[in-house]
Amino acid sequence: MSDDTAAVPAGVLRETVRSMPATVLIIDVGTGRIADCSDRAVDLFAGSREDVLGTLLSDWVQGDADGTVVDAAVDGGGSATRPARLRTRDGTIDCELEAVVTADGDRRTCAVTVDTALGDDPDANASAVTSRFEALFDAPASFVMLCDPDGTLQRANENALSFVDVPPGEVRGKPLPETPWWSHSAELRADLRDWLDAAADGRPVRYEAVHRNERGECVTVDGVLQPVTEDGEVTALLTVGRDISRRKQLEERIREREESFRELYNVISAPDPSFEDKLERVFDLGRDRLGVELGFLTRIEDGVQEIEASSGDHPLIAPGESCPLSKAYCKKTIERDELLSVHDAPAAGWEGTKAYETFELGSYIGSKVLVRNELYGTLCFADSSPRDRNFTESERTFVELLTQWVSYELTQEQAQRELQRQNERLDSFADVVSHDLRNPLQAASGHLELAREEYDDDDHLETVAEMHDRMEGLIEDVLAVARGGQEVDPADAADVSLFSLAEAAWATAGSEDGTLALDSDDATLHCDEERLRRLLENLFRNAVEHVGPGVTVRVGALYGPEDRVDGFYVADDGPGIPPDRRDRVFDGGFSTDDSTGFGLMIVDEIAAAHGWTASVTESEDGGARFEIRDAA
Repeated sequence: MSDDTAAVPAGVLRETVRSMPATVLIIDVGTGRIADCSDRAVDLFAGSREDVLGTLLSDWVQGDADGTVVDAAVDGGGSATRPARLRTRDGTIDCELEAVVTADGDRRTCAVTVDTALGDDPDANASAVTSRFEALFDAPASFVMLCDPDGTLQRANENALSFVDVPPGEVRGKPLPETPWWSHSAELRADLRDWLDAAADGRPVRYEAVHRNERGECVTVDGVLQPVTEDGEVTALLTVGRDISRRKQLEERIREREESFRELYNVISAPDPSFEDKLERVFDLGRDRLGVELGFLTRIEDGVQEIEASSGDHPLIAPGESCPLSKAYCKKTIERDELLSVHDAPAAGWEGTKAYETFELGSYIGSKVLVRNELYGTLCFADSSPRDRNFTESERTFVELLTQWVSYELTQEQAQRELQRQNERLDSFADVVSHDLRNPLQAASGHLELAREEYDDDDHLETVAEMHDRMEGLIEDVLAVARGGQEVDPADAADVSLFSLAEAAWATAGSEDGTLALDSDDATLHCDEERLRRLLENLFRNAVEHVGPGVTVRVGALYGPEDRVDGFYVADDGPGIPPDRRDRVFDGGFSTDDSTGFGLMIVDEIAAAHGWTASVTESEDGGARFEIRDAA
C-alpha cells in the first residue's frame, strides 16, 4: 500500500475502479465474490454490471481445478500471476491474471487485472469502497494518480512513484505538469494542460504518451484522465495509465515484418528485372530486415564452396571467391534439414573452428538452396559482429522464403537452358532433314522428269511421282514436328484475329467444294501467327481427307468464366472419331488411312508450344470437333 494515505471520498474511489483503462475485478477475499469491476470488465464478461457483481471468479475461469489466482495470491504473500482461459460473452479467450491482495483491518480485498485487449454497487459502504481503491492503487500493472480539479496532484500509487523513483511527499501538492512523469517534454506538458482543462469541464480524455523512467528508458502509456463528479460537480480528476510498451513493440515488429514481406513480393513479382538484379535487391532487403552487413549465394560442388553473388564488404565473400567446404559456415548448413542460425558465434563455441578462423563471422543465418531436389548451394546472411538477440521466428521464416524463391528461380533458369539446348538440337535436326533428305529427293525428281520425257504415260513413273510427293509431305511433317514443339518466343507472338487466320488457312488447305463457316463472334488470340496458321491448315486438311471435298468446317471461339475467351474449336460434319480412338489421334504415326499420321501430332505440338491444350470430341453434326483451350 502507498505511504500516501490521504483520505479519498468513496465516490472518487468507486469512479476510479470503474474508469480504469483495463479489465479489473475487485474481489472480496472472504466471500470470493466480485464486489466491483471496471467498465471494460463489464464489456468483456457480460455487458451488464448486474450479471458480473456477486459472481465467483471461478464462474468465469475455465478449468481452474487448482484454485483461483486469488487463492494463489493469498497463499503466496499478497500477489500472484497465472495464465487462464476465460469465459466471455463472445466465447473463450486466453489471458493472464494478475492478483494483488490488500487488507483494511479484518477486511481483505483482491484486485485482479486481466491482461487482455478489452470498472456499481450503489449499496457498498465507504469501508468496502476504500478497500477496493487501495487494492487498485497497489496493482502493479497500472499507474494511478488523483488530482484536484485544477490539476494539483494529491496522490500517486506505488507503481507510478517507483517509475520515476520519488517519494510521495516530493510530488504531492505540485501541478501535475510539473511532476517528473511529464518534465522531459515541453510538448507533452502542453498537451497535459489541455487534457486537464477538458477533464475539469467534465469531459474524459483518452491519451497515449511516452514517459521516461528513472533509468531514462522510454515507456509508452495508454491512459485516461477521468473527471470525478458529485452532484454534477467535478470534485477530482483521476488519471489511470497502463504500460503498453510491449504491445507497441509487437505492433512495430508486425508492421516491419509486413513491410518486409510486401517489399519482397514487389521485388520477386516484378516482370522486367533479371534474376541477378532481383537477387541484388533481395540481398539488400534481407540485410536491412536482419540488421546484418552481408548477403551471399554459394554454389557447392565436389567439397568446394564458391561465392556466386554477394552484397556487402568482406574480402572472402565476393563473387568468384572459393574455399574448401570444411572451412565454411555452410558446411553445417547443408548438414541440416532446416536453416542454421547463430546469433553469437563466439558464445556458441565457434571460436577455434576452421570456419570462424577463416571468415570471422560473429552472426550467421543460412539455408540450403535446392534445384530439382538436388543440392545447389546456400543462401546466407551474416555479420562480422555478434547480435544481441537470437534470430526471431519471423526472421527465420523470412530467410526461408528468400531461399525458396532463389531455388525456384534457379530451377526455372536451368529449365530454360535445357529447353534452349533442346531447341538448338531440334533446329540442327531440322536442318539435317531438310538438307540430307531434300537434296536426294530433288535429284530423283529431276531424273523422273527426264524419264517422263522419254517414256510418256508410263504408269510406273506416275507411281514414282506419287511416292516423291508423299516423301516431300513426310519431310514437311517431320520439320513441322521438330519446330512446332519449340516453346513460342514472346517476341514472335502477337494479337491475331481467329477468323482472318482461319480464312487464310482455308484458302491453302481447304476444299473448293467445301464450306468454311465462322460461328458467333470473332476472337483475338495472342500467338505465333505462322505456327497457328499451320495448326489450322492441318485441321482443315484432316477434315477434307477424312470427310471428303464437300465437307463443312465450323470455326468458333470457346468461352470460360465471365464470358472470357478461353480458346477455339474446329468442327466438321463427317463420321467423327470413335471414342476409343480419341486419346490416340495426337500420337505420331497414328492414321486411319495412308497419310503420314503426323498431321494431328503437329496440331498438338503447336498447341503445347503456346501453352495450350488440344482435345477431340464429337461435333453437333456428329463429326469430329477439335478444341484448343487456354488460348486467351
